[in-house]
Amino acid sequence: MSKHYYVYQIAYIYPLLKALGDSGVSIERLIGKSSLKHFNLSNSNKYIPAEVFYDFLVLARDSQWNRSFIASFPEYFKISDLGSYGANLSKSPTLYGVLHQFIVYKSVFQTNINAGLDIFDDQAKFTFSLVDKFSSGRKISENIFLAMLFNLFRSFETKDWLPIELHIPYNIISDIKPMLPRGKYKLLLNQQEHAIVFPRKILHKATNISLNFSETISPKAPNLTVATTIEEVLTSYKSGYIPSLGDLAKHFNTSESSLKRSLRSENTKFSKILENILYQKAISLLAETNMNITLVSEHLGYSDSPNFIRSFKKWSGKTPGAFRSNEKHELV
Repeated sequence: MSKHYYVYQIAYIYPLLKALGDSGVSIERLIGKSSLKHFNLSNSNKYIPAEVFYDFLVLARDSQWNRSFIASFPEYFKISDLGSYGANLSKSPTLYGVLHQFIVYKSVFQTNINAGLDIFDDQAKFTFSLVDKFSSGRKISENIFLAMLFNLFRSFETKDWLPIELHIPYNIISDIKPMLPRGKYKLLLNQQEHAIVFPRKILHKATNISLNFSETISPKAPNLTVATTIEEVLTSYKSGYIPSLGDLAKHFNTSESSLKRSLRSENTKFSKILENILYQKAISLLAETNMNITLVSEHLGYSDSPNFIRSFKKWSGKTPGAFRSNEKHELV
């Protein structure tokens, strides 16, 4: 059975960083304590391993000395703040449009989620659950998504919106109790998954949003194969940092041998994936910038330019200088 390695879109962390920053936390110092420091967080469409995200969530919680810290500022967590796709998704004129499109393209934000929408005579039920192994960080991630859902429903109803039923898969809810809707509804604990039961009629209730959601949108989401997931993550590392197989295994909270076996089952290996990514980055830098060869090699993470030159010649059959000269000749 093939093993899955789950990832989160970097956009998912942006609302949390803003909330922490506004609460007085030094974001730079906090990131410096975590594996997030190895990743380029400027591109919201890139991906980081779920375990890296979870570890950061635990650090963030500890920085607040408050196990219900997500419930302390739930207003920060909105689907509209989850990158370009989240912003576009939130433009749907109906609640059904948002929920349906999220279910179809849920892996754009995270690859570890199951979500569904069941519609009955006069009620509807939105469900979600995370499929990876339970951890403190994963539970915080669940709380963030629950906060996003509450904000979503309130945006289509009112700030005093109440569900008919709320299902929680735990028997202790002190960490989310402050953000739960206030009023009378049925709260069921120890359920199989999170669920919000609500009146069916609000699914197609129009809002005053004038921009219609385009149902033709097909956002790019990472494939669940091990190789493509690793490719997505490798392109997210900072320039000048070449991760080893050990680094990657640590960031996925697995062993090197397990990662090797997973890749071998797909007829590939880590070095092949990494070399292809470095080659593509090298081509881009040589063709699109005026960096000299030394700077290009440093940007890619090589200890010296001779090593880079040898690698590039192995990949392309040409030296970097010859490749660049040929590119310029073809443009003339």
